[in-house]
Amino acid sequence: DKERANNEIPHIESDRLTIKILEPSSAQLVLDYLVKNKKYVESWIPIRSSDYYTIQFQRKKLGNFLELYTSGKEFRFYIFLKNDMTKVIGDLSFFNFVKGAFWSCFMSYAIDKEHSGNGYIAEAVKRGMKYMMTVQNVHRIAASVMPENKRSVKVLERCGFELEGSAKEYLKINGAWRDHNHYAIRNSKWKDQSV
Repeated sequence: DKERANNEIPHIESDRLTIKILEPSSAQLVLDYLVKNKKYVESWIPIRSSDYYTIQFQRKKLGNFLELYTSGKEFRFYIFLKNDMTKVIGDLSFFNFVKGAFWSCFMSYAIDKEHSGNGYIAEAVKRGMKYMMTVQNVHRIAASVMPENKRSVKVLERCGFELEGSAKEYLKINGAWRDHNHYAIRNSKWKDQSV
C-alpha cells in the first residue's frame, strides 16, 4: 500500500487499484466513464442535467473538486485498475465534513457496470477509509443507501459499516423522494488533536 499526502494530491494504491483525485485535464476520462454508466446508475442517483454529460461541465467540476480538496471540504477520488490509467472504473467521495466535537463525513461510491461484482468497490472503500482515518484523522464515516440497493448494502457490510437507522424520503433520487438506511463506521484509532 502506498499513499502520498503532504502537499501532493492523494494517490492511493491497493492490491489491484489506483485511487486518485484528478485534475481538469482528465475530464475526458471522467466523461467517458459517466456516459458509459448513465443508464446503469440512474436508479440510484439524482436526475442530472444534459450539460452534465459534456467535457466543459466535467472540466469545471474537476476544477471545483480540486478546490474542495485543497480546502479540506471534499475528497473526490476516481478509481483505476492498477496497471491501466486510461480508463476510470469507479468513483469514491468523502464529503460534508463536520469537525469540532463531531469530526465526521459522508461517503458515496459507484463502480463501472463491466467491473461490478469483482470486489473492486469494497477494496476501494476500505483503502479510502484507511486514508481518511489515518491521514485525515476522521472519527466517523457515514453512508446512506436505499434498502433495495442490495449490492451497495453488501459493500458497506463487507467494509465493517453498521446499520444505525433509517430516514423516510431522505433523498430525491431519479425524480422521487426515496427512503434510505444510514450506515456508519468509527475510527478506533482516532487521535484528539485539539490539545
